This record gives sequence, C-alpha cells and structure tokens, in this order.
Amino acid sequence: MNIKELDKGLIYTDSKSCVGCNNCIRECPELTANVTLMEGDGFKTHIDAEACILCGTCIDTCTHEVRCFRDDCNDFFNDLSQGKDIMVLQVEGEHTLYHYLQNAPISQLHAAQTYFPLTPP
Repeated sequence: MNIKELDKGLIYTDSKSCVGCNNCIRECPELTANVTLMEGDGFKTHIDAEACILCGTCIDTCTHEVRCFRDDCNDFFNDLSQGKDIMVLQVEGEHTLYHYLQNAPISQLHAAQTYFPLTPP
C-alpha cells in the first residue's frame, strides 16, 4: 500500500508526532481502518479512509493528540449553495443542522423521527 493513499479522509494521523503506541488500534471498532508502517526508527499508524467508519474513537483514545479531524463544513456549505445533491445523517442532539436546512434552497428534506433506544446487554 502506498503511504500517500493513507490519511486522506476526514480523520487522519499527524504521523510526525505518532509514537506507535497502538491505543488507536486497540479501541477502533474497524480493525482494517488502521495501517501501521515502519517509518524511520519506529512504527507509525495511519488511517485507511476507505475502511474508516468515522466514529471518532481513535481521536478520543489518542493520548498523544495525533489523530485529527479534517473540518469539511466549508465544503458542505459550498456544495449546498451550488445546489449539489447532499445527504446528511445526524444523530439527534441539542445542536442540529435541521433548523438551518429547513430554510435552505433544497428540494427535499426529511426529518427522521424514529428513535431506537440503546440498552446494555
């Protein structure tokens, strides 16, 4: 695998600061999302954007703060203003895009009102 193909997604690794501790790998629910390579005198863990499910667990887990989130909000709003087809999936919460999008010049807006409460096993 070519290293230039890694870390191209919304979540990426600042590989210059990665110490190869593997905390991100241990906690990631998608085992194939992490790719560890020998670089210089140590191992560095990168993210395969094709396999990453964007859950953010690695960002929360990384004690060295080398897992980063690439903010794509500007791209989203640019695409929206250009009338491009966009699908937004959002978890119900205190702050939502729904109220903004209600007034946006878009052809369809569906608000899902189905909730599935999670219960521990």
